[in-house]
Amino acid sequence: TYTLVAVAYHMRPAAVALTVPDTGSLHHDIDLEPMAILVGSAWVDGDRPVADVQITVLDAGGDPAATARTDEQGRYLVPDLPAGEYTVVARGYPPVASQVSVTRGEITHDVTLGYDSEESMHRR
Repeated sequence: TYTLVAVAYHMRPAAVALTVPDTGSLHHDIDLEPMAILVGSAWVDGDRPVADVQITVLDAGGDPAATARTDEQGRYLVPDLPAGEYTVVARGYPPVASQVSVTRGEITHDVTLGYDSEESMHRR
């Protein structure tokens, strides 16, 4: 009996216990689930992208799961997140926090920076 572990880029690892028959030959397919990719942009005044904003993704327990920075166009990308509920904190202007539910595939989550608390809520 052996444990077969499959690991691939942007995929959730999988493990399965297999028993090799007396013939010494065994064929077994493994289905890998894709990890989620969180992408978005940071905006100010609703239409101006903001570069170099620190994006921190906190897991349900409040621990940092990932960090990223926005590029020149205000975009960020966080690869390889497992499914779950996260808080996205954007630091650039006053910090703003917003909630996002990550399932699978590519999830888009924009943040709006500013001093007005109503406008600081995230846009989807």
